[in-house]
Amino acid sequence: MELSPDEANLLASNEWFAGLPTAVANTLVQAGMRRRLKDGELLHARGDPAQGLYVLLQGFIRICGASEQGREATLIFIEPGTWFGEIALIDKQPRTHDAWAVGSCTALIVPSATIQLLLQNDPQASLCFAGLIARKLRAAMLWIEDMNLLPLNSRLAQKILDLHSRGALVENGELMVSQDDLATLIGASRQSINRELKLWAKQNVVSLSYGKLRILDVHALRALVLAAK
Repeated sequence: MELSPDEANLLASNEWFAGLPTAVANTLVQAGMRRRLKDGELLHARGDPAQGLYVLLQGFIRICGASEQGREATLIFIEPGTWFGEIALIDKQPRTHDAWAVGSCTALIVPSATIQLLLQNDPQASLCFAGLIARKLRAAMLWIEDMNLLPLNSRLAQKILDLHSRGALVENGELMVSQDDLATLIGASRQSINRELKLWAKQNVVSLSYGKLRILDVHALRALVLAAK
């Protein structure tokens, strides 16, 4: 598949992809197929067979889990330039979570057959995919560390700043994320998130409305993050 200059630059900005051997990187791009998603459209569902490896070119993807009672929780927002979906390709098991489009999205999908051929025929490619999984595991371990060592207000401030800086969830200066999503993203209860945000609203750090917030004092949020480190 042919990439636009902006898409090529986006892929090159990803540290994992930029470090791939040229032959492996070219194989992934050439075998890739573009898929466009509307806001709220399902990319894949939990239990689906793995159709391929994804990289997001535009928009955000919301990865969700659900309880047997149907309660849904947002686990992570995937941003442009991120490769994902490798777990089910490696262990050949069904997808572990739902993936939903946030806004208009474009993804590049590299078919499973292409990935399996790379893994079977190129030992170097196998090491590359092991590195991708190791990066995800490292990030997960750091998240667990933060969840156990940092106070809630610092974790919440950091997450709001991170999401706002990425831009895909920002409309007219407001961060379009629910308190339920913020709670699951930082491993807290919705009630504790609500209390903290209401306190910040009284202090004119943020303003709140249904399903969104606006940062009024970015320096105050940054100070909360720095105070915990």
